[in-house]
Amino acid sequence: MRRPTVPAPLTYQHEEASRGRQSCESVSDARIAYVITANPFLQGCNYPEHPLQNGDKVPATSVLPIHLRLIAALKLRLLAILVCMPNDIETSEVPGYRQFGRRMPDGLPLEVLQMPNNSLGSYGEFLHAFATTRGRFDYYIMTEEDYVPSNPYVTDELVRIYRLAFPGKQYGMLAGVLQGQPVEKSSSYSLHAEGSHIMSASSLSHLFDHTYSTVGWKGSMADRMSFLRNASKREHPCFYFSGVQLGFGLLLSDAGILIRDWVSHYRTPYWNHGRIFDWSAAATNFSYVSLKLAHRAIEMGENKLAAQGALFVPVQWLFEQNAVVCCYPTDLCTKAALCNVNIRNVTALAKSPPSCCAANSLPSSHDLRVRRLMSVPIPWKREKPSRCEADFADVLHHSISIDEARRIAFDEAKFARDEQTRIMNLLTDVPSVV
Repeated sequence: MRRPTVPAPLTYQHEEASRGRQSCESVSDARIAYVITANPFLQGCNYPEHPLQNGDKVPATSVLPIHLRLIAALKLRLLAILVCMPNDIETSEVPGYRQFGRRMPDGLPLEVLQMPNNSLGSYGEFLHAFATTRGRFDYYIMTEEDYVPSNPYVTDELVRIYRLAFPGKQYGMLAGVLQGQPVEKSSSYSLHAEGSHIMSASSLSHLFDHTYSTVGWKGSMADRMSFLRNASKREHPCFYFSGVQLGFGLLLSDAGILIRDWVSHYRTPYWNHGRIFDWSAAATNFSYVSLKLAHRAIEMGENKLAAQGALFVPVQWLFEQNAVVCCYPTDLCTKAALCNVNIRNVTALAKSPPSCCAANSLPSSHDLRVRRLMSVPIPWKREKPSRCEADFADVLHHSISIDEARRIAFDEAKFARDEQTRIMNLLTDVPSVV
């Protein structure tokens, strides 16, 4: 059996070679599939005491409706919304989850892809979405149902920065944030992605062709990922779906597909099933490009959702008051100073760095060297802005306010709770059969 390939080390020449004038040809014409990976199953693992919840404030049946209503409110440009719906007769489901479309806005290009639960989680659903729609789209954006869009230009912007990261005909995956070696020098894990991501159809086609034609693999993608993970000499995480993340990273590396992130441009907050964390902002020493969005919003007096400086946020972002911001880019602020930041206040988010981060707690330029190489390149200061890059004022103008986003979220959460109460009352009122 063919062994996995080893990627070449990065050098400064890679960063220099990636800088260049960007062509906007076909960015606005790209056929974009927006893939939402659904989870209709009881949340017994993360929330054993509240299996009908996604966090203590968010009913599980409200998450997908919130996501879809935000897509409509932000007027995202996309060709289709592919909701991947896994089925497993041996696994209990959240009652009412599949009736998510009852209050949806008209006109959404929604397609529900029914699929078996293949134990690959979100990545299995993502690969299924491509395999069943091959030839229809140019780009596939994947986000889990509980990571919702927060920028009205998120789809075109992802295509734009994807092309910056992978110029020409390079194969690649662009993700919210990268973890493992080499971006985290103390990590014992191989390189893998966190957060939402985008891949071109040509990259996904290459992945399938490489695995089944070049390698001659006879099993499933799940088996291939497991094989590569077992062949890796690095540590294996004990949590199954963390192992899937590592396996997918190894699958891409084996096919020669580069993995990069967008932390140079946008922050990627993370929900750890208890609190919201953001260590991605520290990956640029709090100088990521979209920080200018927050500054412009303050100047305009606009408390808009896009001013948060992220492309996607956890759905809990709309319910919580604060987030934990790390002063150093380590997972969940491990061994790093941290700050509690009011995420409803754009002024608080715009502080660079947060006031609680002492100078000696911040990463050095040397510490961030590999991070820079592994992220979307930032144009030289002397270069004019790309003509396909949305103006900050235009982004804020087309964004909904934070209050409007919260209203949508709270409205769906209330409807879900009322439905749960109604169903429980009906079950209670049913007379027992002797």
